Amino acid sequence: PPAITCLLSLTASIISIHSSSCVHGDLTTSNFLLSPSHSIIPIDFGLSAICAPNAGTKKRKDNEMSGGNNNRIESFAVDLYVLERSIVSTHENGEEMVKVIVNEYKEKSREGDRVVQKLGEVRARGRKR
Repeated sequence: PPAITCLLSLTASIISIHSSSCVHGDLTTSNFLLSPSHSIIPIDFGLSAICAPNAGTKKRKDNEMSGGNNNRIESFAVDLYVLERSIVSTHENGEEMVKVIVNEYKEKSREGDRVVQKLGEVRARGRKR
C-alpha cells in the first residue's frame, strides 16, 4: 500500500490506543504489524499503562499512571516521541513521515492539540541529553 495510507493507519491506531486511556510505552516501528488487509496492528503492550483522565495521585494498580491529566498528556506525548525517534533513526524519509503522523494526530485526536504542544516540550528535553 502507499506509504501515506500506512502512516494514516498507524496514526489511527495510536489515536485509538490513547483514546482508550492507554499509553503503549514502547511505540517503535517494530511494535506494529501490517495485516493482509493493509491495516496497522499495534503489538507488544508489555510496557503499557492505563492513564485515566483526571486520575488522582494514588495508584489503583501497579501499571496505572497517576498524577492527573497533565501526566496523561505527557505520557501520550512521550509515546509519540519514542515513535518519532524510532522512525527518524531507521527510515530515509523519517522527518517527513513524522510530520504526517503528528499532523494527523493533532487533527484527529480529541486531545491532539495539547499532546502535540507537549511533544514540543518533550523534544526539547530530549535534545538536551
